[in-house]
Amino acid sequence: MPEYPENFHIGFYQEDQEAIWDIYGKLKEKEGLRLEAEPKQIRNTFGFYFYFENLMIEISLNPFKENVN
Repeated sequence: MPEYPENFHIGFYQEDQEAIWDIYGKLKEKEGLRLEAEPKQIRNTFGFYFYFENLMIEISLNPFKENVN
């Protein structure tokens, strides 16, 4: 199993909060994933983190683009 530096993660930007909630709902049903918390305001964006094995993955709104939500 690979080792990653502390706080290392990959992220996938979404267009809107609805897409984030949809992905969260689908992932919540999958075995083997560790979801940290429901989508919420994190730093300067909205989203959530989950783990696949020991890799942290972020699903969030693009913080570099003005979002309407």
